[in-house]
Amino acid sequence: MHHYPTKKDRGYWKNILEQRSETLPEHLLSRAIKKDGQKIYCRWYNNVIKENGSIKEVISIAIDLKNYSRKEMEFDILQKAINEK
Repeated sequence: MHHYPTKKDRGYWKNILEQRSETLPEHLLSRAIKKDGQKIYCRWYNNVIKENGSIKEVISIAIDLKNYSRKEMEFDILQKAINEK
């Protein structure tokens, strides 16, 4: 199943890719849109493919968090906010 970042979260991904950051997080939390248009929260697991020391592409797997408890999701959201500062 394919998931796509929401419009709001696309900017975050774009900044990471434009900066060619060496510190791309191995996993992060963001929203995504399923093919049917449903918005979901996902934990993304990222694998960076480099060429000549620069990021060539990123392969990501998104895990739908619908089965996480509300407290776990709130904790992840707070953790994301802290890490972005």
